[in-house]
Amino acid sequence: NSPSPVLCSRVLQGLWEARMTTTMTETQTVRLYAEGDKAMAVRTVKSAFEDDPVFRCLYPGEMYDKHATAKFERYLPIYQGFGMLYVLTNEDGVKTVAMWEPAKAGLGVVVGVASFGSWLIWTFGFQFALRFLSYSLTLEDRRHKLAPTAYHLCLLGTDSDYQGKGAGSKILRPMLQKADEENVPCYLESSNPKNVPFYKRHGFVVVEELFPFKDWPNVEAQGPVMTLMKRDPRPPQQPCSS
Repeated sequence: NSPSPVLCSRVLQGLWEARMTTTMTETQTVRLYAEGDKAMAVRTVKSAFEDDPVFRCLYPGEMYDKHATAKFERYLPIYQGFGMLYVLTNEDGVKTVAMWEPAKAGLGVVVGVASFGSWLIWTFGFQFALRFLSYSLTLEDRRHKLAPTAYHLCLLGTDSDYQGKGAGSKILRPMLQKADEENVPCYLESSNPKNVPFYKRHGFVVVEELFPFKDWPNVEAQGPVMTLMKRDPRPPQQPCSS
């Protein structure tokens, strides 16, 4: 008997999907950030958070478009020092960026944050810088209470034109594997509710919903929500017994 048309169609579809997956795997590379990545990494992160509710609340109107590049240029060196700043590249360059930090930051981060704070005051004024500091301290307080020993995923962003291609999952793997091997939890603050299901698929669970802008001027209702999530380390897979 000859195979049915439906079966043939499913086989062909499976072969096509496998070919596409193989092609994507061959052209995507995850590695640590290098100084030569800076321009493309900044453009990628800026594109990724273009419509993010939290970033648009922090930098309303034209503020984001005008100042996001300078902001992310100051972020990258801070996280590069941890050796936990990853990029995913293809033949066109950097498409995804993941910024991690350890549970306890060193002196270099303090200096970097102080420099960033000076930039905030110079660019936006003292009142804005004070509100931003309050926002940051609120998040830090929750992190140290909910996950004091965790690796912290500070930011994960994929170029808006490259989303939906598995880049986010792939760039998470090195640090999730490291955390599992060291028996260390991971923690993040999702600034966009639509990304919560993605993180759940990678083992994160919601531990709290936070509204850090509820007392800010010119913010409607409670403002955007920050979803605080934690992932406990997974035990190593045991070989099947015979």
